This record gives sequence, C-alpha cells and structure tokens, in this order.
Amino acid sequence: MMESRMTRKCHVRFGERDEETRKLRDLKVRFVPTPLSPLLANIALHGLEEILMEYIKEVPLRYPNGGIMRRKDRITSLTFVRYADDFVVLHYDKSVILKCQEIITNWLAGIGLSLKPEKTRLTHSLRSNLSEDGKAGFDFLGYHIFQHEIGKNSQHTNAGKKIEYKTFLIPSKKNQKTHYEKIKNIIDKYRNAPQFAY
Repeated sequence: MMESRMTRKCHVRFGERDEETRKLRDLKVRFVPTPLSPLLANIALHGLEEILMEYIKEVPLRYPNGGIMRRKDRITSLTFVRYADDFVVLHYDKSVILKCQEIITNWLAGIGLSLKPEKTRLTHSLRSNLSEDGKAGFDFLGYHIFQHEIGKNSQHTNAGKKIEYKTFLIPSKKNQKTHYEKIKNIIDKYRNAPQFAY
C-alpha cells in the first residue's frame, strides 16, 4: 500500500505504511490519507470477490422447500460489498459466512495483510440473539444498517414473497456524536455574539 507522507514542513513524498515511525532529516514523518488511498486499496484487494464467487458456486445450498439451489441462485445469494479497505459479506447461512471469513483470511495472508479483529464481527441484521455480541445490525461507511420487524397490517408482498421486516440505514452512533459535537462547538462559540454575527 502506498500513501503520501507529510513532514512538518509539508514536504509530500510517497512511502509505505511500515515507514511510519522513521525520521527523515530529523523531522517527524506521519502518514495522511490521500485521494489515491481508496484507489490503492481497491487495487490491492482486487480479485477477492471473484474467489468468493467461485466458492459459492460449489456450495450445495437448498431452497426453503428442500430443493437443490440452482447455480445462478447460489451466486446471487452471496453479497460482497467493498469500498476501499472496508467490506461486508452478506448471506443467510452462518456456515457460508464462516467459510468466507476463512477464505478472506487466507487470501489476505497471501499478500501480507490481515483482518482487523476490532472491526470484524459476525452479526445478524434482524435478530440480536443470533449475533456474536448480542447487537443486531452492523456499521458500514458511517451508517448503522439493521432490520426491524413490522406489524401484520404493514406487511406486503414482493414477487409473491411476504415482507415481514424493513431495512434501516441510520448514521452510526460515532458519526452522530461527532455531528453533535460540531453543533455544540458552534453554539458555544457564538453564545455571547450579537445577532448580526450569525
């Protein structure tokens, strides 16, 4: 991975992450994200989705009625969403998710990377008792994504299937807190200012 590094005198160069603590001409060097960082992460992780799709093609999944699932439906049953170095794997079967986690871990080890344990978790989007930490839903790109059951009067059908839940995307608690802090700072800054200063 390449990211730009800046010295105190704003001298910009390109360097690798492992050079983070190195000193250059007695100046502290620190890394800052650049507009190219997501592109570089996408280049590094290119090919991960194809490996997962090759795996799901061979998994013997079944339809709810007991019939063997067609290959096309197996492929569409697995969802992989990635933005830069953040990604989410979605599937209704926990064993498939665990196998995908193993495949991703092995693939990343091959290029010298690993999953960050603090950001990696298995969760259910609707039922909190099926999540490993007891919380339904997950945070992704600054949003908390979860599902909630809806009442019988609100249920409707979509292509012959009964929809019994809604999917919600709300700002994550961390982003909400940051936003509230910004508002608080603005209010505190202008607390004693005259009205024309607003």
